[in-house]
Amino acid sequence: IAGGVTNFVRRILYVDLQCSGVQSDAFQLCVLTVCGQAFLWHQIRCMAALLILIGLGLEKPDVIDHMLDVGACPGKPQYSMASEYPLLFYDCAFEDVKWICDMDSHTEILTHFHDVWAFREIRSAMLRDIIKSTESQLVVKKEDDDPIRWANLGRPVFGHLNSYIPGLLRSRGSYRALLDRPSADTLEERLASREAKRAKVEVSDSNFV
Repeated sequence: IAGGVTNFVRRILYVDLQCSGVQSDAFQLCVLTVCGQAFLWHQIRCMAALLILIGLGLEKPDVIDHMLDVGACPGKPQYSMASEYPLLFYDCAFEDVKWICDMDSHTEILTHFHDVWAFREIRSAMLRDIIKSTESQLVVKKEDDDPIRWANLGRPVFGHLNSYIPGLLRSRGSYRALLDRPSADTLEERLASREAKRAKVEVSDSNFV
């Protein structure tokens, strides 16, 4: 509400989820695409965080309906948003507007994107080989144990994903359900707080007149 926004209803046109690769593949990526007429501050990161918690089995799908009911849930429960790193605003359209690009400029932009992609794809392939090579190494937990290859332990590494997927490393026993967590201030409370601060500023300014 800092920018004067008091209407928090937004129209979502469609949501799509696509995953690449084999489901059991540690390198599988999933892409969540959201198309809407407008978005709230951090809206997509909050949506992604809830979907991830539901996908991990930590929350039930009906938690979304409950949180969208401002009567039953007037304040947003406290939880970590999904990482901003994979968030990309990649397209924008306006009614009765058709974009036409200069051919040379468009070619230059595409060349730049292909250059960036090639560099990162090469690095990605190199890292995959390094990971697979490291997973093939023999390891022991204790000095007198028989060596075993890491890949045969059946212990996938997920720690690197914790910053991207909130709640990934939480066990069910230590997880606190969203609806049992403290909630943020309601919209009415925030508006009242803003008006109180504005009144103090006006009083303070009047003392200097």
